[in-house]
Amino acid sequence: MTQKTKNQHIVPQVHLRKFRIPNSTKLECFNAEAVRMENPQSPKSICSGYFHYAMESGIEDEYSQMVESTFGNLESWYGDNIERIEQDLVKRITISDQDRYAVSWVIANFYFRGQKFRDETLGAIKEVIQWMKGFKEQEYSDDELEHYVNKTAYATNRAFDKGFVDTLTHKRWRIMINSLYNYPFITGDEAVIDYVPDWANNTKVLKAFLVRTQLFHLSPRVAIEISFPSGETAHGKVTYEDVAEKPEEITKNNLMYVNHTYKYAYSPNRLFFDELIKNEGIKRR
Repeated sequence: MTQKTKNQHIVPQVHLRKFRIPNSTKLECFNAEAVRMENPQSPKSICSGYFHYAMESGIEDEYSQMVESTFGNLESWYGDNIERIEQDLVKRITISDQDRYAVSWVIANFYFRGQKFRDETLGAIKEVIQWMKGFKEQEYSDDELEHYVNKTAYATNRAFDKGFVDTLTHKRWRIMINSLYNYPFITGDEAVIDYVPDWANNTKVLKAFLVRTQLFHLSPRVAIEISFPSGETAHGKVTYEDVAEKPEEITKNNLMYVNHTYKYAYSPNRLFFDELIKNEGIKRR
C-alpha cells in the first residue's frame, strides 16, 4: 500500500533549503503581516498544508496524492539541475533553450501552486457563484453552489497548463546576480511573486495576464525577473546584471517579496529584516 502524503508543501523543501546558511538547518523567519521576527524555521515545518492539494483543501482524497506525485517529479528535476543552472547564470553562460523552458516550468508551477493564486481563483469563482444565485432557473441550489466553490482543484490544475510556460519563454528575462553574502535575496511562502508593473497599473486592458511581471529568487545569489517584451527585439531576450554594487536593487527585490508573499518571508540571515523593522519600510499589498 502506497503511503499517503498528508503534509503537502506549497513551496518545495528542495527550494527552501537553498536559502539556508551552509551547515545550518533553519531559516530566519519574518512575519510580514505583523512586521516582526519569528523563531527560525526548518524547511520541513513551513510552507505546507494538510492535504493542501485535495479537491477540498484539508480533506483527504486521491487527487491530492496524484498532484503530490506529479509535483514530486518536477521537484526531482529541480533538485538534480538547479545547482548547475545557478552556476551557469552566475558565470553569465547563456542559458540553453531546454533549460530556459525547464526553469519556466518551475516558475509556473511554483506560482500556480501558491496560496495567493488559489485565494484569487476562489475569490473569482465566488463572485460568479453570487451572480448565478440571481437566476431563478439555476440548475443547482444555493447550498450546492456554495459546496462547489470550495473545491480548490481549479487553481492547482493551472500548474499543469503548458500555455503559461510557453508565454514565459517568450518574455524578457533579467538575471540579477548578487555576490553580497551578507545581503542575500530572500524568499517567502510564495516562491514566485507575480505583479502588475507600475506602468500598466492604471489601464485595465494592460492588467491582462500577459503584462504581469514574475519575480523568482532562484537562490540568495540569483534573481530572475520576467517581464512583458515591449518590442520585437525584447522577445526572448536575456540580460545579466551584477547588483552587488547596487544594494538598492536587492532591497527593491526583497521588498517585493515582503509585500507580495502570503504571510512569511525567509532568509539566510536577519540583516534585511532588521533594517525593515527599524525603518518601518513595509506596505503590504
